[in-house]
Amino acid sequence: MSRKEKKTDYASELEKSFKRWEYLKEHGGSDPSYSDGVNMNLVRNHILYFKHKIESGMSEKDYPQIYFCKTPPETDRDYMARADEIRGNARSSLEIMEQDENLLYLRERIRELSDRQIKDMNILVVINYPKALHTAIAEDDLITMRRFENTDNYLESFRRTAEKAAMAEPEENLQLSMF
Repeated sequence: MSRKEKKTDYASELEKSFKRWEYLKEHGGSDPSYSDGVNMNLVRNHILYFKHKIESGMSEKDYPQIYFCKTPPETDRDYMARADEIRGNARSSLEIMEQDENLLYLRERIRELSDRQIKDMNILVVINYPKALHTAIAEDDLITMRRFENTDNYLESFRRTAEKAAMAEPEENLQLSMF
């Protein structure tokens, strides 16, 4: 059976969508660009779509039980689950990052590197992670703060970049960076 011929189990998809909506409402998602409210409304649209497909493909007496579950309401597009937890985690993450020895090393080492070396190693991007998080906290930008909840990737980025910077030889006849 080809992919086009495969029949979609709309009842199963509907059930998955209801569960996804509930999960987003309680735990939130991990979308790096959109709020939980936006994603909940997207899932709500999926629920409406699957209900429509059930209506157009079967008689009412054959509707699956899940069809009769109430469609979730539209959600405020700025809604974020765990908002207070995200704020607390962001403050903790910022503290951890600001104390990281590799970040502190990079902030010192950047003064000895050329503009080309800084660009090639993406040092400015890496050392500005804490600044981005600080700004997100100040602006109560929960979507950005959520991206920083797990500091492991950022700390690893500090480590890798510090290793590269430590191995970099001073470039002769090049003006050193003013950073």
